[in-house]
Amino acid sequence: TALLGAVREALDALALVCLAGSVAYELEELRFRGRRFFHSGWNLMDAVATTSLLLAFLARAGWLVVDSSEPYVDGSDGEYTKESGLAALGMLFGWLRATWSVLCEYKKPFVLLEIVRVSFARDIVNFLLVQLAMWLAFSIASSALYLRTEEATHDENADAAAFFKQFLYLSVGVDPSFELADAGARPFAGSYLILVFGLLEVIVMLNLLIAMLASTFEAVTERAGGDFEMYRAQRIIDNKCKPM
Repeated sequence: TALLGAVREALDALALVCLAGSVAYELEELRFRGRRFFHSGWNLMDAVATTSLLLAFLARAGWLVVDSSEPYVDGSDGEYTKESGLAALGMLFGWLRATWSVLCEYKKPFVLLEIVRVSFARDIVNFLLVQLAMWLAFSIASSALYLRTEEATHDENADAAAFFKQFLYLSVGVDPSFELADAGARPFAGSYLILVFGLLEVIVMLNLLIAMLASTFEAVTERAGGDFEMYRAQRIIDNKCKPM
């Protein structure tokens, strides 16, 4: 156990040195590029990974009071480190950044990753903005179904925030694990409200998203060759201009 403890301390020290180097490099690149630093998705992934791992290390060392761990489904607590959530986020973005950088050196994987990037940056973001407006409107309408008289007890499971969670879970097809009032349980108005939500969500919005993604796929595929050569040229320029 003593040997394992020494090895663990050595690995922690090595990780700290690597993390410090990453933080210094990102800060220097931010100073060098200025606002252009945030125009690159690669830089944003580096920033998220480095920041998450730095916060995880500070939490591990006890210098940051944060608990990003969650109990396991069996309810057992105290078995997971407080920095586990932050470390998972940092490792996710770090490994995605590393593996995607390698794949982008080849044309076919580059095209697929470019489709993912453009779809997320343009289609999915705009789609979620429309979805957010829908969830908010239906949540407020559903909470109005449960307006109570002044003498009645307020039901915290029937306010707009609770219904927002309900419609969010319904949209992704997940059964909520917490107690919620059911908007559809109210006759007439509630039933029609859920019917309209289902029509908009399943028929209109889902098919709209599929059409948007198909259009993006065709557009990115058509210009894939030029984008790949431009990426390689830009990477060469960036490597020459990066701070040492």
